[in-house]
Amino acid sequence: MADPLRKQKIHIASEPQFKIANDNKKFERDAVNDNLDKDTQEFEKQFGTIPDTVRKLGSGPHLNIFKSNVKLLDDFRVQYKRELAQFGEQPRMAVVNPGRHVEAQFVFKNADIFGLVETQAEADAMEKLGVPTKKCDPETHLMDDRVDVMFAFYDESAEATWKFCRNIAAGGLLLCRGPMAKEILENSGDFRAIGTLQKGAPAAQVEKSRREDYWEHAVKTDAEFKAASEKLPPGGTMVTYREAIDALNAANKPTGEKTQQVLDNYKALLKEATENGGTMNDETGTITYTPAGAKEPLKWKTDLPLGTVDDSIVFVLKKRKMGVN
Repeated sequence: MADPLRKQKIHIASEPQFKIANDNKKFERDAVNDNLDKDTQEFEKQFGTIPDTVRKLGSGPHLNIFKSNVKLLDDFRVQYKRELAQFGEQPRMAVVNPGRHVEAQFVFKNADIFGLVETQAEADAMEKLGVPTKKCDPETHLMDDRVDVMFAFYDESAEATWKFCRNIAAGGLLLCRGPMAKEILENSGDFRAIGTLQKGAPAAQVEKSRREDYWEHAVKTDAEFKAASEKLPPGGTMVTYREAIDALNAANKPTGEKTQQVLDNYKALLKEATENGGTMNDETGTITYTPAGAKEPLKWKTDLPLGTVDDSIVFVLKKRKMGVN
């Protein structure tokens, strides 16, 4: 779980026989506390003191603001400012089952942001604390107005039902844990992955995916590629093992079936297309390219199936605009 805002104190033993060891421990402890002090000072310089931030949101101390979550969401706000700008000055945002966490409300102060909880009692309690909250289960109910950004990573058991996905506006963003992202991307063509967020020291790690990276969390071997392809629905937006072979054949490239290099060869084909003027269509997840010797342009899928995903990693998904009701 993320570290709370208050500093963690490190206690050491004081037995005389361990004086040398303890002196070393004290040195390590002082260094750690110095870093914590510096980290807290930088945080409060950017976001304000902790009591002030809670008071601005409500009448706490019944609200949770974890420093690591604030940094994670603030990095998301900065790195994805272009994507967020499309929603205007006051984007509509929802936080699914946040408990008492209000980091999203703190970071996105100017947004129309509210929590979604399962009971009216929970909603009333948060409203009394000054945090806009609604009784709504987005997995089973359609909201009156769709949201531009859905934060679903607080809820470990959140499920990507069709109603849940429909509650996000076309072009909107979903921040969710790895398993939900995998489920959505493999079973629906409505979303594409555009990055990941991960808490870590000394700062959060924010990755924006690029086509030439071929998505860090995609399958990495032919065996994984085959296994993942068997689970993909027909007509999906992710390329299958068989489709990769067909594309390589059409481009007069070696398939690599016998040497277990289908995945590598397909990545090389996509890279060639990207670097040589291929036309990318993010909405359909395809690239159109005329390889040497081909008589007409060929179109291939660019989205690879995901491999094993870490539940601690938050995926950033973008809902496609084309073909989405």
